[in-house]
Amino acid sequence: MITLRDNLKVKVFRNGQGSYISDPPGRYGRDVYWKIGQSNQIGRAAIRAGIDDNYTAVAGKVFQYGYNSQTVSPATNPLDHVNENPGQMGMWLEEAKALLPTVVGERTILFAPCAQGGTSFSGNNWNPGNTLNNNAKARVNAAMALPGGQNRLVAVTCLLGESDSDAGVTAANLFRTRIQAMYDNFLTTVTGMTATTPFVVGTIKPDKPRASIINAALLDFANSNAAVRFVDLTDLSWFDSDHYDAPSLAIAGKRYAQAIMGTT
Repeated sequence: MITLRDNLKVKVFRNGQGSYISDPPGRYGRDVYWKIGQSNQIGRAAIRAGIDDNYTAVAGKVFQYGYNSQTVSPATNPLDHVNENPGQMGMWLEEAKALLPTVVGERTILFAPCAQGGTSFSGNNWNPGNTLNNNAKARVNAAMALPGGQNRLVAVTCLLGESDSDAGVTAANLFRTRIQAMYDNFLTTVTGMTATTPFVVGTIKPDKPRASIINAALLDFANSNAAVRFVDLTDLSWFDSDHYDAPSLAIAGKRYAQAIMGTT
């Protein structure tokens, strides 16, 4: 038996007879990754010269559909989220480097960055019907509708919970129900999102008030939904009371990529 790749379909030859046994994504198009949550999804650490501004590995392969620009451009730090700050970096770069080997043919990675610092369920940002929730869905749906090939939503990455932790016991206790409601709404309103699309969540800073409630809710959320994947970030480091430092953001990006690929 000889296995060949012909136009990215796997063709298996048996006794001279060929048959296609799989149908991967088309040769052209975008692998879309939707990024939602609050400031740690954006990244607030300063860019490390020569590290976080070195795009050699991703040049021409990794792009973004900007939240504010609503256009496609090369992915650079910081990504165009709702309220990114110049001179700061996020976890996306290491995430992209790890994901690039999964990209086939002439396809590219397209991030749809939609995070906003300080947002939450209790602040009426991410519940179904909230303005940010609606706008974020509009951005990823627009990214999915871009011409130029077959686009597919590969994964959703979410970093959320710090502000709900800060908001008090009631908000923390409601977090589990609210993140489920958001997820269920996405399944019916986000183009290309299905019950098998990886949806990756990560823990919040363990010394935040009521962090144990939020992190337990995130773990239960993952255990209760087949496509939701849980990433433990509690061993990482922060440069202030809320935000990961640059090396930790890089590690977080790798862990999120591993979760997407199912290698953790």
